[in-house]
Amino acid sequence: MSEIAIVVLTHDREDLLRKCVENVLLRTSPATTEIVIWNYASTDGTADYLSTLTDPRIRVVNHDENIGMNGYARGFAMTSADHLIDLDDDMIDAPPEWDRRLLDAFEKLPEIGFLAANLIDNPHDKTAQVMYHRDAHLYHLETVNGVTLKVGPTGGGCAITSRELYERVGGFRQREDKVFWLEDAAYVEEIGKLGFGAAYLNELQVLHAGGVHYAPIPEAKQEYWWGVQRHIERKDAVKRALLAVPLVRPLNERRGWFQPPRSVKGAVPDALKPTPEPEPASEVTSVSFLDLRPSHAPIREELLAEIAELVDGGFYSNGPQVAAFEEAFADYCGTAHCVGMGSGLDALRLGLIASEIAPGDEVVVPAMTFVATLEAVTQAGGRPVVVDISEDDYGIEPEAAEAALTTATRCVMPVHLYGQMADMRALTEIAQRRGVTIVEDACQAHSAERDGLRAGTVGLFSGFSFYPGKNLGAMGDAGALVTFHPELAATARALREHGQRSHYRHDIEGYTSRLDTIQAIVLLRKLPLLDGWNTQRSKAADFYREALAGVGDIGLPPVPEGSTHVWHRYVIRTADPEALAAFLADRGVGTVRNYPEPVHLAPAYASLGYREGQFPVAEALAREALSIPLYPGVSEAQLEYVAASIRAYFERG
Repeated sequence: MSEIAIVVLTHDREDLLRKCVENVLLRTSPATTEIVIWNYASTDGTADYLSTLTDPRIRVVNHDENIGMNGYARGFAMTSADHLIDLDDDMIDAPPEWDRRLLDAFEKLPEIGFLAANLIDNPHDKTAQVMYHRDAHLYHLETVNGVTLKVGPTGGGCAITSRELYERVGGFRQREDKVFWLEDAAYVEEIGKLGFGAAYLNELQVLHAGGVHYAPIPEAKQEYWWGVQRHIERKDAVKRALLAVPLVRPLNERRGWFQPPRSVKGAVPDALKPTPEPEPASEVTSVSFLDLRPSHAPIREELLAEIAELVDGGFYSNGPQVAAFEEAFADYCGTAHCVGMGSGLDALRLGLIASEIAPGDEVVVPAMTFVATLEAVTQAGGRPVVVDISEDDYGIEPEAAEAALTTATRCVMPVHLYGQMADMRALTEIAQRRGVTIVEDACQAHSAERDGLRAGTVGLFSGFSFYPGKNLGAMGDAGALVTFHPELAATARALREHGQRSHYRHDIEGYTSRLDTIQAIVLLRKLPLLDGWNTQRSKAADFYREALAGVGDIGLPPVPEGSTHVWHRYVIRTADPEALAAFLADRGVGTVRNYPEPVHLAPAYASLGYREGQFPVAEALAREALSIPLYPGVSEAQLEYVAASIRAYFERG
């Protein structure tokens, strides 16, 4: 491994500095040449703490100012290391799986040259969540030499550069008179000539946004940032216009006048035109049940550009974006493996087959779920054993699940209905005590949590759906299996590819259930936005909870203590949901009756022998449930229109 200097920036916080240094020592080997600690403006005893450090690799350099990006210049001036890694305080609580990614990046430094990016967004990194929730549209995932990176304004995180690159561009500079430090034009132009790896600078422009990302951005700062973004967009638009002129493209390729934008296809975008004044909001007269346009608008152009590249590139099946998404989603869920599938049903079905379910094996399932839960069991060769649900969370009732266990029971499959996790603590305790397996149907619960557990991380494996209307939706059918078990993941991967473990070697009989490259492209673009979208869903749910409290006979969704509901559906209950739905339809409000027929009463499963009245909680929910509009981008005016319409229904007299 090349010589490395690790720079630790301190923030006058002895507790943070202490934790940061301890983590750096754990993450690095004795072969690391130096750990340089930049200590500036110390007033709280950090200097005393630093004087106690005896590790021979550590060098302490005291400064009386925030060095920011100039730290690279000073770092290379004060160390002989080939590469420099900057770790900010937001890395101190990075979860264990980041160790591997950091080490991978260190090993690939000579190939990469420069990276300025937070590594994969992790749901347990609360500081990063603040940044991504608000500014998620500024970030995207890219895979370089097998390392998946979140590319965007760093706000700290991890920045890596090499002495070679530093010397080739004549050092690093910054403008200190701006809130965001935009690199000098000459510097960016020079970087553009370096080729591979330098694209990150051209994409990023802003390399470090500092503490402003960790607090609400004042209006002046935000306006400056959007001014920078508009400048970049206009510059790219001019490039596209130039490249549309005959002969400019070949001449530019030969002479290198400018670096093209990521996509040069299609008409000159609206960025060349003056930005129109926003139109005043019109009065709400209707609200669709689901509208994906607000979610797609921020990423529309990038998606079209990447899809155009796919059309030209030809990797329509098993393209590199599939593996990139699988790695990114596994990290997002907090699991070791992800296997992309053609649907959520296939994720569950092939997962059961990979776990070697045998004919006659029983799988305990809830009476209130989408029919795919039972389809997965029967198509894998098992027998569904249906039990009632709990009023507390609409998930499997733990006591009912335990009462249904027999010597033939292979596993219990809880469903996290509508985005609310089932009681996994109780179900896991039962499963461990009785010697059965947990398998999660998490198709509606992307990033839901309860009692410290995250959807997708509890069972032998979990299935997720990316149907377009899901919290994380593709633009067609798609799904994924996540697991901690490498052998199960490898078998599921073979099953989706006709049983192939290697090309044209069919060790087992398989199926066709690949995640299409085009869907992986969409999901990679959407994944960084998911936490922000879920936050918007939660705010909309909070609005409904207050606006509909005490209205008529409306029953509101249960949210057990310790739960993070992700609100795939907002389901209210009323004695006559069909009448309410008809009234709302007359007022232009879309609704859906999710699962008005419990699965045990569906004709398709009459052979299971269940009868009406056997599962009263699920049957009551099926009779009374009505889903009302809730999606990212829904406005407060739209939510109020829905709530006012529901109130009007009950006020008719």
